Amino acid sequence: MIKISYDKSMVHRFIVGLIVVALGVIGLKFSYQIMNFTGAIDWIENKLGGGSTYTVIKIISMVMIIGGIIYMSGLGSLILRPIVTPINHLLSPQ
Repeated sequence: MIKISYDKSMVHRFIVGLIVVALGVIGLKFSYQIMNFTGAIDWIENKLGGGSTYTVIKIISMVMIIGGIIYMSGLGSLILRPIVTPINHLLSPQ
């Protein structure tokens, strides 16, 4: 029989990631109702044009879904390391 071992951090990461993905899916499905509840964001509407609040809500929802999957799978450090390392070298005192 195969024994599968896991620790609490893996379970926690999976549960939190799943919640974030679920919230992202809800944000995509109910973006119209969210915009009616919060109202149009004037700054976004002025800068990006009419109806852009829906688009921003959908973009934030998609980022939540992708971020939740990345967090759930544990690939965050693998993905962020190539992005953050050059910035860290630029900002570190020499």
